[in-house]
Amino acid sequence: MRTASALLFFALVLCIASARAGDTLRWKWAPGDETRYLMSQTMNMSLNGGPMGQINSTTDQNMLMSWRVSEAPASEGAELVQSTERIVMNMKGPMGQGFDYDSASETAPVGMAAMVAPIFDALVAAKLKLVVTERGEVASVAMPEELTAAFENMPGGAVSADMVTQMSKQGMLKFPEEPIEVGESWTDSTDVASPQMGAMRINITYTYNGMKDVEGRRLAAFTPQMSMTIADPESQPMPVTFETRESGGEILFDPETGRIVSSRIEQTTDVIVSVNGQEMRNEIQQTTTMRALAPGEQPELSPQTDSNAEVSPSQEPAEVAP
Repeated sequence: MRTASALLFFALVLCIASARAGDTLRWKWAPGDETRYLMSQTMNMSLNGGPMGQINSTTDQNMLMSWRVSEAPASEGAELVQSTERIVMNMKGPMGQGFDYDSASETAPVGMAAMVAPIFDALVAAKLKLVVTERGEVASVAMPEELTAAFENMPGGAVSADMVTQMSKQGMLKFPEEPIEVGESWTDSTDVASPQMGAMRINITYTYNGMKDVEGRRLAAFTPQMSMTIADPESQPMPVTFETRESGGEILFDPETGRIVSSRIEQTTDVIVSVNGQEMRNEIQQTTTMRALAPGEQPELSPQTDSNAEVSPSQEPAEVAP
């Protein structure tokens, strides 16, 4: 009886231990492997223009990119070569103003499209080298000098090279060291240098929802929640605070291939700027999606013939197809 009881107790302990062990999820990097993604972003901004009232704008951006695992050895992980095949952007501003941009167009950009073209052209021409661990931690990002120079020459310093680094890290899902249990959450943070707002911190909290069947595949599902804070208040050129009103979405990861299959992150944030003792509240709604492409797949984007053109109030901007 004692032996049977002991064995039963031991079996129960093993069951409990197995239930608590969770899942160990890792990226898988084999030299020569390549994965292509379509990353799409929609941003709606409602800015407080003071005497001018609310200023609304919508930006749609689509980017075809790929990760190829290099043969080069890396002590901290695998070296990935990140390439951008094509960028398509459509912006609609107040009073019908806006522009279309397509890096694949043979038409020379004009107006506002000509202002963003140097950065996007440099991104398409550049190849970034990322060193990434099997946990998805980006140990380093090497950026070509030409791309760094394009950011430095951007009028008004609208964007920074840090934003490209942050975008590269955002495409990864960083797993904890230990196995994760259903319902467990963890937060990954990245600091970004913004010329207008100073040092910002992007925080993404992931919650593991367990495995789910999607079109015959067993995928790990996560809910992401994003927030922004000021990393260094002393670096701020102006007093700015962030309030996250809503954030959510879903990330699907294939444990067998060790790759993200798809991700969607939605966020609504109030950006509060203090001017002469008064608070000006601005709203930003942003949705970022990324999905892995099938071999040889070429997703439809906006027509090249309508791109790289400035849109006048009498010309309605064309939609960018996802």
